[in-house]
Amino acid sequence: FWATWCGPCIAAMPALQEVHEAFEGEPVHVMGLHVWDADSDPVAFMRERELTYGLLVEADEVAEAYQVQGIPTIYAIGPDGRVIYRALGAGPELETQLRGAIERALAAIDSDAGGDAEFPDTGVERAGEGPPPENRGHP
Repeated sequence: FWATWCGPCIAAMPALQEVHEAFEGEPVHVMGLHVWDADSDPVAFMRERELTYGLLVEADEVAEAYQVQGIPTIYAIGPDGRVIYRALGAGPELETQLRGAIERALAAIDSDAGGDAEFPDTGVERAGEGPPPENRGHP
């Protein structure tokens, strides 16, 4: 979840692009969900920066469903719908941590030939469950 006016969101975008490129050809989809910024053009914003991962504009309702209270908020969601990674804000470890979560999820899928993989309990609720994270930067 991001907005064009959010400096930390913009700083996280190269890491998300790297993750997008690293998992090309895998069952992984990187999406930017644009929120809280109806007056900008996120499509042009991403195009100018040569960011090629997916974009959902006007994602305020999705942010509400995921209880997003600050941006950037990054989620990785496994094929079973369980949140396997969540970050509020973005730091230098974002790409490494996100890649690790995705690699563990892919390994769980690969090791389960029946397609009913069990993912490790990360202590993070499924999206939309549990209390909202503490407020961090909502306008």
